[in-house]
Amino acid sequence: MHSNKYVLGFICFLMIGMVGCKGAPSQRPDDFSLYSYWNTGALPPEYYYEIEIEINSDRSGNLTFQRGYEIEPGSRISYEFSVNEQEWNDFYDWMKENDLFKNSWEDGSEISEGGSGTLMKFQTEGVKYEIPSISMLAKNDRAIVAELQTRVNALVSEDVWNAVEVLKP
Repeated sequence: MHSNKYVLGFICFLMIGMVGCKGAPSQRPDDFSLYSYWNTGALPPEYYYEIEIEINSDRSGNLTFQRGYEIEPGSRISYEFSVNEQEWNDFYDWMKENDLFKNSWEDGSEISEGGSGTLMKFQTEGVKYEIPSISMLAKNDRAIVAELQTRVNALVSEDVWNAVEVLKP
């Protein structure tokens, strides 16, 4: 009878331990970094622009805004920013929870026309990942990649976005 009590106690201990560990955040690797590219899509040159966001493993970031298709003097402007450590950790955890660390993305049977062009690249634990343009993805992948783009944009400081807003055509 006593042995059943010990076995039951041990099983309860394991279950409590498993439940308690489930919600624990993962440890962000030291080399986690990302690159995000977005453009307006095919528009006349006077309305076209693109935005590149790079965030390095040390959480330093750079947003580059380019107006028009051609690189001309003054058409590319860069802004530096930094990401709060907790936000960077939370972002990494969100990516992990949503299974975004993969290189296999389902191609869409229909290519989205008239939409913006995108590209996402990131690295973690020495492995490089790439997400092709959202317009090339299957419908079921588009929503999570759109959410990823929104979350990347949210890592950029508001003052940088205010400066970029003034530059848009």
